[in-house]
Amino acid sequence: MTSTMMPRRRLLAAGGAVTGGALLGAANLPAAGAAAPGAPADHTAPAAGAAPPDPTATSWPTVDAGQITPVRIEGSDATVLLVGGAVATVLRHVARRFHYEVAPLGDGDASGWQPTGSAAHRSGTAIALHPARYPAGVTGGLFPTQLIVVRDILAECAGVVRWGGDDRQTPQEGHFRIDVPPGDRRLAMVAAAVDARRGPGAGAGSSPDPLVPGRRAAARTLESLQRRR
Repeated sequence: MTSTMMPRRRLLAAGGAVTGGALLGAANLPAAGAAAPGAPADHTAPAAGAAPPDPTATSWPTVDAGQITPVRIEGSDATVLLVGGAVATVLRHVARRFHYEVAPLGDGDASGWQPTGSAAHRSGTAIALHPARYPAGVTGGLFPTQLIVVRDILAECAGVVRWGGDDRQTPQEGHFRIDVPPGDRRLAMVAAAVDARRGPGAGAGSSPDPLVPGRRAAARTLESLQRRR
């Protein structure tokens, strides 16, 4: 990897709290895909042998051009169209880390809202980074060290973001989408943590070490959850 790609990171400590200097301070959020405290048991899981649920499905509504906003990825020449608020905050953070630590983003290297295509893109809750470099249906485009960063990004976002590389039917290694429904408190809390971390020495280009044992363990735990779906 080039010198512009920063070292890998490790994320959430045991119980979901992030280790020192990492993004989520003491958010202590349950990972998306796990039952929230006090939530009723999920009786909708498929029976043994049944087809798994489609991980690309989304409960976010389709939006039109008047409901999206251009979001610049700090440190890069890339701009992406997304719905505003927490969605834009979290996906911008994902793209920023990807730019600094996986593959630099130039003008046109990131796409978001589209009037056609997948439901996630039509809802403005997904981004495709370097879509030509990481085409749909193709795997093996990332080096092991780059994969470590991707897993750390997902864990740092407490599982509210799903990576397209984990999609079983049509993997896409540059694709990230919001993985919780509208109004989910975890998305708002992750976005608030991102905003709180912005500032001198903690903004674009500032990267925790993904190999810190607590971060690595959290990333592996989330990976095991998300890859089952």
